[in-house]
Amino acid sequence: MKLASLCSLVLASALAVCASNVAVYEFSGERIIEKKDVQKVSVNTALLYLADKFGLDENYSLGGKDETLEFIDSVHRLDADEEKPSLLVILKGVDSPSNLIKDHEASFEVRVDKRKSVKHLTKALFKDFPKQYARLVNASHVAHLTEEIKYVSGSGSAELTHDFKLFHRELPQKWSNIVESFNSKQNVMENLDSSLQLVNDKLYISELMQLIKFSSKQHNDASVETDDADAPAFVVANLDSLFSLGSKLGYDARTYKVAKAALVDCITALQSSFDVTIVALGPEHKHACNKGHMSKRSQELSELFSNFAKRETSSSGACFADENECGASTHNCNSHGKCSKVGAKCWQCVCSPTFDKKTSKTTKWTGYDCAKKDIAAQAQLLLWTSIALLVTLVGGIKLLFNIGNDSLPGVLEAATLKKAS
Repeated sequence: MKLASLCSLVLASALAVCASNVAVYEFSGERIIEKKDVQKVSVNTALLYLADKFGLDENYSLGGKDETLEFIDSVHRLDADEEKPSLLVILKGVDSPSNLIKDHEASFEVRVDKRKSVKHLTKALFKDFPKQYARLVNASHVAHLTEEIKYVSGSGSAELTHDFKLFHRELPQKWSNIVESFNSKQNVMENLDSSLQLVNDKLYISELMQLIKFSSKQHNDASVETDDADAPAFVVANLDSLFSLGSKLGYDARTYKVAKAALVDCITALQSSFDVTIVALGPEHKHACNKGHMSKRSQELSELFSNFAKRETSSSGACFADENECGASTHNCNSHGKCSKVGAKCWQCVCSPTFDKKTSKTTKWTGYDCAKKDIAAQAQLLLWTSIALLVTLVGGIKLLFNIGNDSLPGVLEAATLKKAS
């Protein structure tokens, strides 16, 4: 019995050590790894390596550790002919960090002796690195695209910041459009599984849509092309949603696996424009997650989606704080109207009819975003026509019934009696 308990304890300890590893993936530059086995390094060595990769090594000291220097020289070398902005993603709540991406081996794994040291690592990556990079390129400040994404550019990109300022205002509508595209089997977003519509974690939805928006900006907007002077030179994303999702559903749930795959696909899709680095943390690293911040964000996003649901069911009670919010939340009234001020601090879509030259028909629109066809007139016509037909039918049947019960005229009645006798 004691032997069994001892074996269980040893096995549990071994599993805890294995589970405590953090995996780092890279998607740019020339890899020079001669060993087949992925190297495992300390948290401090991983931090020094990443600082050296992003040109921030002057802020850290090797402390005379030759093995750290040898590791930095052996693991990675940037291709001098291919200069890209850097994207660093901290991905928490990954069920198996060492097997995050199929057919792509981790650059190295991080050996965690003290679990709180991972919190120190994530804090340095998300808080310290952007500030240090800003000083490096003489940037005026570190821009917050959202609560989860920071970026640093040598000259700044006001347009990109403005677009993401409107992100949360348009988030519910954008997600609703994606869900509707799943239902109609006409999904316009590539590589998105229809099972995502089952995900109700608002933090996950927000982070996924942030990556989708960021990716679309890279492909569609010249203001963030990598060869543009205003392109973000260093971007850091701190993503907690997989931890939130896995804690609620379980890390073996199919919905979790689909959600993880979609998030990873969105990140790796950015490698055409960025030098992408992913730091994947397992579920056991709870200290790396700010639960208070996650709870606050989830509450904010839940209220955002709740207000959107109320607006969808109301055509007159949808007030927005300003014209920009109205336009972003309604997709500029779906081009069927115009955002107008209807009261103190209340902007709404005032819908306008549209004329189709091909069919020579005029269509009226309604709803808080002018997305629904106004069929009130047709509905009224159909209703009253149906009522009139129903009244006529009932009246006709009643008339025939009454006629059938009336006595025959005297002449017809005498003839009927005579014939019967």
